[in-house]
Amino acid sequence: MNIFRESFKVYKEKFFTLAFAQLAMFFSSMFFLLFVKGKLADYLGKIKAFEPQLQNILTTLDATNPASIAESTTLVDSLNQITGHAVFFATIVVPIVLFLLWIIFQAIFWANVKKQKITSVKRYLLKLGIPSAVLFFFVFKFVVFPGDIVEFFNTFDSSMLKILVTSFITLYFISMYYVVLGNQSFHDAVKRTFGLSIKKFYKFIPLYLPLFINTIVIVWLLAVAITQKFVNSYAYVGLFPLIILVLVTLNISKYYKILFQKIVDRN
Repeated sequence: MNIFRESFKVYKEKFFTLAFAQLAMFFSSMFFLLFVKGKLADYLGKIKAFEPQLQNILTTLDATNPASIAESTTLVDSLNQITGHAVFFATIVVPIVLFLLWIIFQAIFWANVKKQKITSVKRYLLKLGIPSAVLFFFVFKFVVFPGDIVEFFNTFDSSMLKILVTSFITLYFISMYYVVLGNQSFHDAVKRTFGLSIKKFYKFIPLYLPLFINTIVIVWLLAVAITQKFVNSYAYVGLFPLIILVLVTLNISKYYKILFQKIVDRN
């Protein structure tokens, strides 16, 4: 029972700092994704605006007329430019911003629940960011955004199962790494992470499972908040219940992360 009292003591002492880290990560991600939603809709509108001109070019194109060829080339170049901007924004800017938000607020949270004070913020962020970037790159590249998107939807059930299993394994290892990471070297942190995660998987995986389920609920609430109009027919949640659910799940996550840190510290 001492470990629960110790965790609750940290929960109370660091309540506002940890609440800021949790709420800031959730709402900054939400507002940024709402901005992304509007930005991509704007790009889509610009691309659709070219449709009448493209149809006109296709019906009037004269391969023997230099003026007609020049007009079609200018139109295609303009369309390619807008499409290129949209692709760059969606595949480069969005992941980088979301990753930075994730790392900054994860660093604030985990640094404040450790017994030992972090001596170098810069080194801590670097050690926190590098493995996170590698893992999330592979998850997004090969699982979340597969090359064959048609095949993904044709096998939606198995694809979702693959995403859930991969996400569980990835978040299990990365969460263990965040818990372990302190002022030690990167090599020592990785070595201890794998040592605890693999050698004592029978102990830590059951302990991590509630945190993973809570994380899935938080991601679902984030998706509902962003796409409220779209999901109105089957997953609508009113604004007030949505806010309450977000606050409750974030507080559960906050306390359980502290508890997880304490349990790992004892091992």
